[in-house]
Amino acid sequence: MPSDFSSHASQKVSLPRLTRLSVADHILETAEVIAHLDIPKAASQVDVSIFVQCDGLHGTHSASIDAVAHVIRNIVAARDDSPGSSFRFTQSQKRTYNWEFMDDVEWIPAQNTRMLTFHLRWDTPTLPDFSDHVLFGTVTTLYPFTHVREIYVQSLFVPLPTSWAFLAQCDKVEKAHLVGFCTYGFSSALAQDFQANLLPKLRELIISNAHFSYPLGEESLGRSLGAALANRKRAGRPPLRFYINSSHITLVQSQALALFCDEPLTYTGEPHTWGVGEEIEEPEEDDTDEEAETDATTEGQDEDDAIDGD
Repeated sequence: MPSDFSSHASQKVSLPRLTRLSVADHILETAEVIAHLDIPKAASQVDVSIFVQCDGLHGTHSASIDAVAHVIRNIVAARDDSPGSSFRFTQSQKRTYNWEFMDDVEWIPAQNTRMLTFHLRWDTPTLPDFSDHVLFGTVTTLYPFTHVREIYVQSLFVPLPTSWAFLAQCDKVEKAHLVGFCTYGFSSALAQDFQANLLPKLRELIISNAHFSYPLGEESLGRSLGAALANRKRAGRPPLRFYINSSHITLVQSQALALFCDEPLTYTGEPHTWGVGEEIEEPEEDDTDEEAETDATTEGQDEDDAIDGD
């Protein structure tokens, strides 16, 4: 098996009417197969499904991530310069990932909608958990985001702030919807963007299935988003419309965030934070803990009550 997937680039099979491609094999073999396919540009929709198996021979972390990147690079290269106006990443279960690019911003494919869908199911019990955010960060850097106006991200892992480098390309994004564990990494990335260069045209932010007091302390979702919104205000960015779905947020937190929005915060659904906060129990003597009480007063956020209420 050659390590350079481009070594046989001239030996490509043309499939001008291809709309669906399903491949199941070890990732290096999968990358080699797709490197030999000429995926059409003219097709209105291309749906790629890959079931990746990894064993002791092919299951190394770096080699597998590089091979997945090569697979997606070949798929993306087959599209035109405007892959779509929306980007969607979902992870409904561990080791299962879906990436979608499409023109229809309402996620209802029209007859003339160009759509690129990439499904990856990775059977990798030998790889460490941190490969999730490495894979996320690597793959997202391969897409051209210059035409994207909406992003939707749902994950069962917390992408590190460095995994959100693709946001630097999202100059036209007006709407962002974050669901589950990705909300914490997203807010941290924006909080560290002191000049508010990321998502300069963002007007609508939706947070779903999140706990605004997680993690405890300065890195909590509520405080990170507050810092991010403060950065945007100082930079003269337009105020946001902020929607919160099925999340746990205290009154003090919502009042603090509402200061940076041009409309009242909108809340829907009962809190369902995917287990975040449920495993944390307050000690019985917490109501007499003067240090905790002082911190809640000075900081303006009662984090213990927020966690206990989930």
